[in-house]
Amino acid sequence: MRKPIVLSAIALLSAWWAPSATYYVDCAASGDGGAGTSTSTAWKTVGRINGGSFSPGDSILFKRGCTWRETLWPPSSGTSGHPIIFGAYGTGANPVISGADLITNWTLDSGNVYWASRATDPGIVFINNTVGNKKTSRGALTAQFSWFWDSGASRLYLYAPGDPDAYYTSPGVEYRVRNQCIGLGRDYLVFDGLTAEKSLYANFSGNPGNYGIIRNCITQYGDNGISMGGMQAPLYTGWEIHDNVCRYNAVMGISILCRGTHIKVYRNECYENDTVITDTGGGWTGGIKIWDSTNTMDNIDIYENYCYTNGRRWDRGVGIWVDEVQPPSGSILIHHNYLGDNPDVGILIEISSHSRVWENVIWNCGTSTPLGQAWNSAGISISSRLNYAGSNNLIYNNTIYGSQVGINVWLDNYQLTTARLDNNLVKNNIVFGYTLRALSAGRGGDNVTYGSGNVYEYNCFGPESSNFIEWGGSYKSTYGAWEAAYGGSTHSVQADPQLTNGTGGDLTLRATSPCIDAGADVGPSYGTALLPGSSWPGNVLTGNQSMSGTGWEIGAYVFPAAAPPPGSPTPTPTPGGPPTPTPTPGGPPTSTPTPTRTRTPTAPPSTFGASFTFSPSLPTNGQQVQFSDSSIGASAWSWDFGDGTQSSLRDPAHSYATRGVYTVALWVSNGVNWSKAEKTVTVTGSGRVRRNLAVENGLPRRTPGE
Repeated sequence: MRKPIVLSAIALLSAWWAPSATYYVDCAASGDGGAGTSTSTAWKTVGRINGGSFSPGDSILFKRGCTWRETLWPPSSGTSGHPIIFGAYGTGANPVISGADLITNWTLDSGNVYWASRATDPGIVFINNTVGNKKTSRGALTAQFSWFWDSGASRLYLYAPGDPDAYYTSPGVEYRVRNQCIGLGRDYLVFDGLTAEKSLYANFSGNPGNYGIIRNCITQYGDNGISMGGMQAPLYTGWEIHDNVCRYNAVMGISILCRGTHIKVYRNECYENDTVITDTGGGWTGGIKIWDSTNTMDNIDIYENYCYTNGRRWDRGVGIWVDEVQPPSGSILIHHNYLGDNPDVGILIEISSHSRVWENVIWNCGTSTPLGQAWNSAGISISSRLNYAGSNNLIYNNTIYGSQVGINVWLDNYQLTTARLDNNLVKNNIVFGYTLRALSAGRGGDNVTYGSGNVYEYNCFGPESSNFIEWGGSYKSTYGAWEAAYGGSTHSVQADPQLTNGTGGDLTLRATSPCIDAGADVGPSYGTALLPGSSWPGNVLTGNQSMSGTGWEIGAYVFPAAAPPPGSPTPTPTPGGPPTPTPTPGGPPTSTPTPTRTRTPTAPPSTFGASFTFSPSLPTNGQQVQFSDSSIGASAWSWDFGDGTQSSLRDPAHSYATRGVYTVALWVSNGVNWSKAEKTVTVTGSGRVRRNLAVENGLPRRTPGE
């Protein structure tokens, strides 16, 4: 009896030490009969994957340039340290998992109009990845990409320059048929370098397993890009969603729904959701959404994402949206993101508590609410209704430019029962370039009837202007009138914040900004500020508020102070990346302002220093001067050209409108210290003035697209 037992132990030991396998899938393969373990024996279909069984550590690689019109349902789970990876091999475009089928067998009707049999309305038609223009009659088809579905004849009509079967082949004429492209219902999965597109519900979706990763993927043309969880989902935890492009979806780029905990969403680019596909997108659309109605979601961290141009009008288009989230123990963290051109709200905290919103840049968001609606378009908005609390939220060190209303803290004016707005702390924020008012606080946000303990201090709302503050339903045109209603000093900076290029999206601080060293110290958990030179989503630079100067800055960016003479005391660098805030037991910190701490600057080490050159050596006015960085060990740059203009590019070009002698200063940072170099530029002669503001300012926004 002992011998079989020994053999079983050996068999188990062999299985434990079995190496992981790599399997290949090629749409041009002859079939699924091969071993799949080499490119020459690759499988052909996703169905072969769905029907298989895989071991922890295995990789399933799809050939680049291929498209599969099937849903991927991972059949097996990985384990900790040994995930199952779904990735790509070869060269070319990402492998595509599509929720759409091709429409083929076209027949010429007349002129440039063709038809194909289609029993049901396709809803949305894609023609070589261009969304078709749906018409209401056959006679209205007069331009390329226009189409009409005839229910009586069960025909789809399409205007095309040639036979669609031959004229459109990249990939062709398509319509959406599958609810999802890739399912998420297993543990320890990694999806890397795939494109999932054109689903009816969500390209990545399902009741998720635990500890999964979605990275380096493109998700587009679905109702939702990535959507996980739901009211009936089991509890799930440990997902990371990062470095993805989520675009052209009808509703949301990324949706993290009920019952998820310890999830990170970072360095994603979410744009033009609810702008390209609009037929199926309902109200309340945008870039990233966290929604819960089960009081189970907790510890969600959203950072370094770039969300722009999401939504079409005032009731659509939120950059980052937290909805009905009441964490049982932790917080929702939203920091170091760039939100631009989202028409409804940049960051919306709706019916939610314990959100920590800090060091975000919000540009031209919240621009479109018609007057008289139930809410205001805003850069940042805290709102609630029914019997929910919108309390204990922290809004720290954000920079908001170009919104209709900068910051809104207000219960909705409908469905009021026992809703409350309590202990929301709004500190160290810049609001400028607004079109209606800097702050709107009322119906609880003003600490009357429906709320208390809300604090608005150490913010820069710019110079006084007519009705720039709305407080409890009345308008204030001076800081004095507002502070009288508030009940004390707000310690506000009452001046232009001196942003580098607000209208162009560069919201860094100029050397003359009154926001430098003017903020309150709100604690080390929130002291990681943005550095000039940051770009989203892949090159966000951060440094600690304590790295230079004499106090905290107001706004999202720290200003690069020059290094002092050698011999100054050297502070201890902050190790690692941005710290994760530890929630304050029993609610947010006290509303009593914490005195700004004094920061001791340090001399740069010998392996670090600022230096630059420029050419030509004697430029004329209007002639472009090329500045070239030659610093040692620098990771961030801030230039002052001496004529009132600045740049955060490494090697900017600049021209001077008039002749004269200009002192040019370059500050550089290595993430711990700052160093400064200065040179004199003498502008002579008479030249034609020619400026390139985009080059000079180093705008952080880029043209959408690949």
